[in-house]
Amino acid sequence: MKNKFFLIEPSKVANQHITLIEGFLKAIKLSQRIQDKFDITFYASDATYRWLPNNIFSQINCKKIFVMDPKKRWLILKTLVEVFQVLSLFRKIKKNDFVIVTCLLPTSLLIIEFTNIFFKKKLHVVLHGEIEGIFNQGQNKFKSIGYWSSAWIKYRPKDSLIKLIVLDDFIKERLVQYVPVKLSVNDIYVLHHPISNFIPINQDHNYPIKKPTICFIGFRTMNKGYESFVKMSKMCPQYNFLAIGDNKVEFLGDNSIEHVNSEKGFLENISICDVAIFPYIGGYSCSLSAAAMDALSLGIPILALELPFFINLEKYFGVDVIKTFPSADDLLIELKNYNFESSAKRKSKRLEALNNSKFSLELISQSFEKLLFEKNGEIL
Repeated sequence: MKNKFFLIEPSKVANQHITLIEGFLKAIKLSQRIQDKFDITFYASDATYRWLPNNIFSQINCKKIFVMDPKKRWLILKTLVEVFQVLSLFRKIKKNDFVIVTCLLPTSLLIIEFTNIFFKKKLHVVLHGEIEGIFNQGQNKFKSIGYWSSAWIKYRPKDSLIKLIVLDDFIKERLVQYVPVKLSVNDIYVLHHPISNFIPINQDHNYPIKKPTICFIGFRTMNKGYESFVKMSKMCPQYNFLAIGDNKVEFLGDNSIEHVNSEKGFLENISICDVAIFPYIGGYSCSLSAAAMDALSLGIPILALELPFFINLEKYFGVDVIKTFPSADDLLIELKNYNFESSAKRKSKRLEALNNSKFSLELISQSFEKLLFEKNGEIL
């Protein structure tokens, strides 16, 4: 009789973290050994299922659960919903089963840490951008995510059965350096953010794409430097500028908008671009940008400001894949003189580098096997 492998997404809905979730599911399915040893069950919102391709669910049991959209900003109620969904799973977990929770608010994680003192269930939780706040001393207000991230680390039991998953090596290094007493290398496992290459099917759009096309990906928040992107669009009229995010694509030339309601459509819009700009001015010191990973997955070169995540990618891949700059003005100079023709010719090499990188599905599938089957340094 097979053991159970539970993968649960109790925090995000629709397209939120969708490429990560899809990549995890694909990497798990790549492993015949995991499929032979485990019955795999995925728990997520109905909205999340609608954004995933139907062919991904063969040999995976699907369970729909209620998940509150984080955009509603109802911290207390959302925390209770997340905790309820995870604790509801506890009664199904047997000794040799395996559980990965793909995202939790730090408020939820704090509560589950304490309740698990009594339940004594083993599980892994994936950490995301919520832990950025522990490095920002200004986020010490009761309602801030940083406050609760710091509280979780402070009160986390030393013998906690909840192990942690991070999406890149530099995140693990920073966390262990930050709280070596509370978080050891044995508490944290690295599952790199999956990159599965995407081939666009339809490139019919309402906006012109003949000129070089520059894109901004993500929400238009202050830390993401959207105002700098708008400024660049005015100073570089020789290019098209697209703002892609929040289920829509806006062409800055005439402010026309195309709505996007699928992952395929979202990636198709990125795929027609020649360069992706990330003028982000804050965060990403202990987390990665899913938007940047989407651009990478399509072989789109990235120009970004010098934040730890982007610097680490630049060191790993080189400046042809991603190049960082100390200021938006320096980035603008590079953009004005960018050799689009030469960059386009190197696209296949960028995609090849991705396929051979630590973000490839094959290597992440092997990482899942190591996580599930390795004990004391030996593969069982």
